[in-house]
Amino acid sequence: MTEWSQSEIDDVREGTTESARELSKLNSKVDQSLANDKALLEVFKKVSQQLDTLTGEIRALRNDLAPSLDKPRKLGKSL
Repeated sequence: MTEWSQSEIDDVREGTTESARELSKLNSKVDQSLANDKALLEVFKKVSQQLDTLTGEIRALRNDLAPSLDKPRKLGKSL
């Protein structure tokens, strides 16, 4: 086994500390990203519900405006 110098030991400790700091930053960014994704999903869900409502209203309007295919007879009985 080789002997470690104090500077090598300090480098490892500093690297470990820096890695822990970077990992902490990464974890907070991941948490923020997940929160943003959740908010986006909620917004898309609301938009989807509004589109469903709008689609239903448009169908109702088209049914109101569409002419009836069963036309009433215009000829009266002349007998």
